[in-house]
Amino acid sequence: MARKAITVMILFLCMIIQPAVANISAPNDTQVNGNSVSTLSIDGFVTTKFASVGSQVDIQAYTMGHSDNAIVSADIVQYDISPLDSIINSAFPGEGKFLDRVVLQSNGLHDNDSSIMTWQGSYTIPVTSTGGLYGAKIFVEDGNRYAVDDPTQILSLIHISEPTRP
Repeated sequence: MARKAITVMILFLCMIIQPAVANISAPNDTQVNGNSVSTLSIDGFVTTKFASVGSQVDIQAYTMGHSDNAIVSADIVQYDISPLDSIINSAFPGEGKFLDRVVLQSNGLHDNDSSIMTWQGSYTIPVTSTGGLYGAKIFVEDGNRYAVDDPTQILSLIHISEPTRP
């Protein structure tokens, strides 16, 4: 019985603690105008996880702190690593090789939050493409402000290093 009470108490404590993810310093852009602070941020993701040549890859993004002049794009990059190695090592080597750029189109405001704009685009994998591991570096440009969501940024935020091998 005491174990259940402690578990419930821990759950209640977790509810009042601000999420740690919100405090991670991500590559967003902050602008200060007098006493107000405006932050441009983006959260991008690829909904198609496995694809073959000729198929389309869906790319989506959410932005906050943007104006009507914001432009959201995605750089398609190829990493010099096999898909199996990426699962085993859970790390991407370097920045990747730039292949193409996709400009995302605005879909309007988010259903649950009117301060978030939704964006969508698609990339068709060329027939001449080689196999491998691909990613999308999604970014928003709004005047002179710039924010990015990169597939490798989480590794740099939590400082994962490659294990040493004997």
